[in-house]
Amino acid sequence: MKMIVRSLAVCAAAFGLALLSPQAHATLLPSGGSVLPNAQLNPLSGTTIDFNTGVQNYNVTGGSASMTGTGQAWAVHNYASNPFGLGDETFVYQVSLTGGTTGSGPAIIERLTMSAFDSFLTDVGYFQQNGSQVIPSAMGRTGSGAIINAEYSTPIAIGQTTVLIIINTNAPFATAGTLTAQDGLTANLNAFAPTATPEPATMAMALSAVPFLGLAAWRRRRKAV
Repeated sequence: MKMIVRSLAVCAAAFGLALLSPQAHATLLPSGGSVLPNAQLNPLSGTTIDFNTGVQNYNVTGGSASMTGTGQAWAVHNYASNPFGLGDETFVYQVSLTGGTTGSGPAIIERLTMSAFDSFLTDVGYFQQNGSQVIPSAMGRTGSGAIINAEYSTPIAIGQTTVLIIINTNAPFATAGTLTAQDGLTANLNAFAPTATPEPATMAMALSAVPFLGLAAWRRRRKAV
């Protein structure tokens, strides 16, 4: 009897630890919904990186306002925190603000938008590489399901960087997408988004100004399918 009780206790403890682990918490984001993103595993460690834009610089102006910084995007698979499956694509985004002005004060970023996620299931989270990186206060999805927003109730300030923003999907492939940083101004950056079929021509154009790693990875995945 004691052995049975002990075995049940061990199983219960293991189950509890599984529930507390980052990969066990799915935060599904339906079209028209809004959720608080959860902490997940590092999406750039122990995964297969299919595409990587490399670091992109942005510098936008409008009237007396300006905004400068960097952004980067990745598409990966074999990610343990993706609740839809290891073979499905996970999309990762990160933005920094390095300078600029609103015209009356220092530049800020209040929202990031990622597209296009039409017709796919999504689960959202983040990975904080260090304690100074800014976590979104909420993540929302438009009614059409195309756009996912990361909202910052306390805006990103000059000198700050976002956490790695994670969007898990049930898509088998990645295609060209967009990442934007917004306040009064909008900075548009290259990124990746889900697709049901590979699109080599689109990806070749999207990756023409970024490292060749992306296209090579697409070819590897294409061969494996």
